[in-house]
Amino acid sequence: MVGSLNDWHKERQFRILDDKKEERCVKVIRSGIERVIDVKELLVGDIALLEPGEIVPCDGVIISGHSVKCDESGATGESDAIKKVDYDKCLKLREQAKRKGAGAHKSNVSNVHADCFVVSGSKVLDGHGKYVVIAVGQRSFNGRVMMGTFM
Repeated sequence: MVGSLNDWHKERQFRILDDKKEERCVKVIRSGIERVIDVKELLVGDIALLEPGEIVPCDGVIISGHSVKCDESGATGESDAIKKVDYDKCLKLREQAKRKGAGAHKSNVSNVHADCFVVSGSKVLDGHGKYVVIAVGQRSFNGRVMMGTFM
């Protein structure tokens, strides 16, 4: 009886700790107010904040930032740190590349590295920024990989 009660108590404590492990908070701006919410409460259209050391919980497009670099090896297998720029700067860089590449081989445009997308499962190595959430949960890159339904 004592052994069973002790096992039940340990199992209960384990479940509480396991539930806490699943809790993960992220800073967002929703309705113009900065708040900290659980990642399960993220919605498409939220403005999430990027900080060094953070594991990105959802997919998004950077709208502002400074010196953001991400390690996407956990999500894509790419081992190099990827420099991220905001959406407007990305468009400008692509347009400049097209003008320089006019009349040249088409692959010159694709060699310009201007990435404004953050992928769920990647780690922020450096910099700060804000991004618009475009996919969460099973619809995110990492969610599709985990579900085995990536298309």
